[in-house]
Amino acid sequence: MHHAQLLIGDFDEALATLETSARTPSADVSVTCYTTFGIADARQLKQAAHLVPVQEEKRIFVVGFRNITTEAQNALLKLFEDPPHTAQFYVVSPQEDILLPTLRSRLQYRASVGTTTTDTVHAFLTQPVAARLAEIADRNTKKDTAWFDAILAEAAVYISEGGTTAEKRAVLYVQQYVRARSASKKMLLEHMALSLTQR
Repeated sequence: MHHAQLLIGDFDEALATLETSARTPSADVSVTCYTTFGIADARQLKQAAHLVPVQEEKRIFVVGFRNITTEAQNALLKLFEDPPHTAQFYVVSPQEDILLPTLRSRLQYRASVGTTTTDTVHAFLTQPVAARLAEIADRNTKKDTAWFDAILAEAAVYISEGGTTAEKRAVLYVQQYVRARSASKKMLLEHMALSLTQR
C-alpha cells in the first residue's frame, strides 16, 4: 500500500470508506479535520509521524481540511516524499485543485467520495453584488473564517457544474493566492463576488 493516499470529497464520507482500524482514534491512529491546515499543523504532523508506534506496526494519520496554506503544503513535501516506514497517511481534501501539483504527485489517488454541497455559495450568489460585498465586509469584521473557507471550497464545485471560462479563471486566481501568508481574503473574495453569476 502506498504510504500516502488522497481522497477527494466529504471528510465523513471519506472516513467511512476506510477500514475500521484506520478510522478509529487510538494511540496509533490520529483522525483530524481542520478548517484550514497551516504551517504549525504541518510541523506537528511531521513530528508525530516520526514517533514509534505504540501497539501496531504503523501509525495512521487521517488528515482532512477545507483549505490548506501553501506554506503547509511545501512543508509536507519532504514528509510524503521520504516518509517513515512506520507511518501511513490518508489525506482528505474537498477539491483536488486546492493542492499544489508537487504535493499531489506524492500522493496516491484513492477515490472521490460524496459531493461537496454548494449551499453557502448559492445563497451568497442569490444576492445583488452590493449585498455580496456587504456580507464579505461583515464576515471579515466578525472574523468568520468558517464562512470564508466554505465559500472558497464550494466555489470550485460551483464552477465545475457549468461555470464560464471567466468564472473559472476568477476562482482559480483566488485559490492560488488565498493561501499566501499576506493574502487578504476580503479583497480576494470581493474579486470573486464580482466575477461569479447566479445560475
